[in-house]
Amino acid sequence: MSHNGMKDMPVLDLVSEDEASELATAANMEPYIRLALARLEGTDLSPGVRDIADLPVEKRYVWKVASTLKEGFGDFDSANVAVDRVTLSREDLAQVVELLSQHPIQFCLFMKALVGSEEMERLMVQGVNGAKQKEALNPDAKGLEVNLVENVGTLPVTNEATDVVKPARPKPPAQHDDNAWRKYRDDSQRWRQRDHGHE
Repeated sequence: MSHNGMKDMPVLDLVSEDEASELATAANMEPYIRLALARLEGTDLSPGVRDIADLPVEKRYVWKVASTLKEGFGDFDSANVAVDRVTLSREDLAQVVELLSQHPIQFCLFMKALVGSEEMERLMVQGVNGAKQKEALNPDAKGLEVNLVENVGTLPVTNEATDVVKPARPKPPAQHDDNAWRKYRDDSQRWRQRDHGHE
């Protein structure tokens, strides 16, 4: 058993995205990997903690996440998202939604570990409320999307994608049980192999 009554999972049973192995082997992740191995082996954690403490902020794990978000959302414009949504094929839109579907909970867990549960919840609620208020104060944005949908037939696309695609991806089990997590892994693998665009 690990701390807080949570059960450790075998590393091979974890479900990860295709890019996860590349990130895990990046040079900046080596101190974190050594610390994780020390935890698994039950050896002294002090050397690993010291190695990470000596890293500059630009080489920290939290910086990797924060800088990626900054780069990705630096020029954010919901109008661009609306254009993509109505011009992507159903298959491509499903692929994008699949790629993003697990990240909201990951980001919440990231913020919880960084600033604590209460502050994480405050920031998430603030974000949701802010998005709703911005939509209410900017009806032109909704009008743009409606106009795009109405004119999608004039655009050079091969498949219309005017409906939001919400693939029914398996959800991680709430309980910390090896069998439940193995079932989730198997269900997720089967889900990835299906043709989401024709469900």
